[in-house]
Amino acid sequence: MRSITLVAVLLGCASPDLAAKDISCKLVHQGIASAQKRQWTPAINRQLNVKLVSINQVFELSGWFVVFVDVKEADPPFLFYHGNPVKTHYITM
Repeated sequence: MRSITLVAVLLGCASPDLAAKDISCKLVHQGIASAQKRQWTPAINRQLNVKLVSINQVFELSGWFVVFVDVKEADPPFLFYHGNPVKTHYITM
């Protein structure tokens, strides 16, 4: 629950439109389909320049995605995307 709240606050800060709204944890969609995970993993691998990424969690709100990944070479980061990670590069981690 703490992760969801953190993600909601960070997403609210990233978008002025969202910052003005009351963001409830119920609005944040969690999870990722297996097919989506298979599409996203190679794209995130390329962006992070690593060989293997495991997607642990995904949070989505209004076209913003926060993807929590596990990489073997470093501490697991949260990647912030505005749009599909296959088509866009992460904005920050």
